[in-house]
Amino acid sequence: MKKIIVIGLILLSSSGGIAQQWNSSGDNTTSGNVIVQNPQNTSAVSILSWQNNIARIRIGGDGVGADNGFMIQGVGDKNLLRIMNGGNIGIGTTNPFTPLHVKSSLDGVVTFQTEDNTWLYTNWMDNTGTRKTWMGLGADLSSFNINVENGTNKILFNGGNVGIGMTDPKEKLEVIGTALISSRNTRGSVKLKLERGTEGKDAAVISFGQNDSSIWHTGLLYYGGNPSPNFYISQNNAIVDGNGQAVHTPEFTIDQNGDVGIGTISPSAKLEVRGDALVNNFNTRGSAILKIDRGTQGKDAAVVSFGENNNYTWHTGLLYNGGALTPDFYISQKNLIRDGNGQAVHTPELAITKNGMVGIGTTTPDSKLAVNGNIHAKEVKVDLIGWPDYVFENTYQLPTLDQIETHIKEKGHLQNIPSAQEVAENGIELGEMNKKLLEKIEQLTLYTIQQQKEIEELKEIVAKLIKQ
Repeated sequence: MKKIIVIGLILLSSSGGIAQQWNSSGDNTTSGNVIVQNPQNTSAVSILSWQNNIARIRIGGDGVGADNGFMIQGVGDKNLLRIMNGGNIGIGTTNPFTPLHVKSSLDGVVTFQTEDNTWLYTNWMDNTGTRKTWMGLGADLSSFNINVENGTNKILFNGGNVGIGMTDPKEKLEVIGTALISSRNTRGSVKLKLERGTEGKDAAVISFGQNDSSIWHTGLLYYGGNPSPNFYISQNNAIVDGNGQAVHTPEFTIDQNGDVGIGTISPSAKLEVRGDALVNNFNTRGSAILKIDRGTQGKDAAVVSFGENNNYTWHTGLLYNGGALTPDFYISQKNLIRDGNGQAVHTPELAITKNGMVGIGTTTPDSKLAVNGNIHAKEVKVDLIGWPDYVFENTYQLPTLDQIETHIKEKGHLQNIPSAQEVAENGIELGEMNKKLLEKIEQLTLYTIQQQKEIEELKEIVAKLIKQ
């Protein structure tokens, strides 16, 4: 450590213990005691002055009631150094307000220099002489430090980086601890602005502004000259603004009740989304789940999820109700399935295939609707092409009973009606079977009409025979 000391020394000495003798010559006295006083004002404080055309050194007062002290003046009575009676030292000023007061018209007011290119700093001490803080250059003279002794309050300037609370800042400004930017005395805006390009081109900002809404802002205001989304807190809401500072178009809101709105600034629930929503897990091979749970874990839970399991399936539905597994609904790689046993055991009860076929009780429907089980309905309507009214046309060839009997004996079933084996293997088509059954009913009707005619003819013959 270097100590820099400015010493002004005036040495007035006398030799021996005998009073110096002076003789009088004009204004000068060469014998007796020396009394220096302003001859124009006998009440002035005594002074001792050395003066030539270049400089003056004066000890004593300067005018009536002036402070006694030490003064060095230059040409034209220019004040170079003054030590006041109270101990204040003035350099370049006649009225020092502090123990050391330096005044200069030059740019460099005070200069400190070291001889060994190491530590160079100034100390601040308390009334006991204990150092409390120091400020200056570090060991290699490459960093400037402001340090509080035995504390953590440090400011370091190193290689253009500024560190507050540490000794090795890695960025232009690094702070360990909290920071405050305020405008206490001015009613206006306080901003922390980050800008990497031309004004109005690329700028990010965190600000508190006094405007129509008195709002906080934070975010990217401009990118490439265009307004970009920013985030702000108004008096009531926290909002993501889709158009930066240009036009406020809220896209995301957290209101004072904690409700979140996406696409709306007035959410009516804890989460309200006006638009599409996406839940994904891009970076991890696993599940992406949207879960709705209203009670204890495993008690009441509804879920919409995409899970990595044996089937790589989508799930949606009520998984638990009162702790019991309940049906859910999922999309597999091929089918959309309603599962009757929740997540425990997949027991498909309803399926919609990629071809649009619906299976109830089966995951492999072979028609637009396949039901593996009973159907209970009040009415079933079947659209058909054609109906067997042709049986009643004059051109229709009604099979004879002999033909029907022969077919039954040979085939074991009516003509155009599937056999029991065919029904067991392929089932029946309800609409087509109704057509065939109606055809048989209409044929039976014609047979009945023919039989009735024959009966009437036989009645007439019997009646004639009875009369004979």
